[in-house]
Amino acid sequence: MVEIILLEDNLVEATLFESAIEETTIACQLHVAHNYKLVVKQLESWQKDNNPYPKIIVLDMYTPEMTGLEILEKIKNYPILERCTIAMLTGLSDDTVIKQAYESGINAYLDKPIDFDDLVRMIEGMIKFFSLPKK
Repeated sequence: MVEIILLEDNLVEATLFESAIEETTIACQLHVAHNYKLVVKQLESWQKDNNPYPKIIVLDMYTPEMTGLEILEKIKNYPILERCTIAMLTGLSDDTVIKQAYESGINAYLDKPIDFDDLVRMIEGMIKFFSLPKK
């Protein structure tokens, strides 16, 4: 089972992401956090309880409280993240922001697809690629 954390403040988009995961052929457990504090709470719970760590964390690039880059800066020192892939999800393509994101340590920068089937394919590809064991 692939554990995934999604930080998405928009309930409609979070539900769409969850529906897309249900359409994939890979067994996943999605944990949706609607703000930064819930992401931290989830990470601390995993770390404290020695639970299987999330394989993938998907951060929305723009939330009302802070950007995905600011959130990444605040969480990237959690030891549990050393074995985790971090992806940034956004509807905007800005080369400067993309460069900043990679320099900040993300592993993937994903454009939000408009079509549901494209979203399913993007998520399935991301899970297959990033759930490979890290050396």
